[in-house]
Amino acid sequence: MIDNHIHSSRRLLFETGRLRHTNEILLPEEWSEIIDESTITVHLTPIGADQTIIAKSVRGDRITVQSKSAFPIDCYYMVTGERLDVPASEVVPV
Repeated sequence: MIDNHIHSSRRLLFETGRLRHTNEILLPEEWSEIIDESTITVHLTPIGADQTIIAKSVRGDRITVQSKSAFPIDCYYMVTGERLDVPASEVVPV
């Protein structure tokens, strides 16, 4: 698994990488402390073949991925979540 952290000026934190021959995305340990788990979204892009992959569960710092394909899992992923340690910005109506 290769991963990369992207920080945004907003309340979002991103984790990107590639998942190969495993069904778990391991998030950094601090995510369980600073991210609201109910805001986590997972985007998966299969590589090489149609794998019909889904994020089956999100628990703490682990995301379980499931595939209906006979091929081993090989995909890019992007995980986002809202930070709990950054105050919400005031929204200005347009």
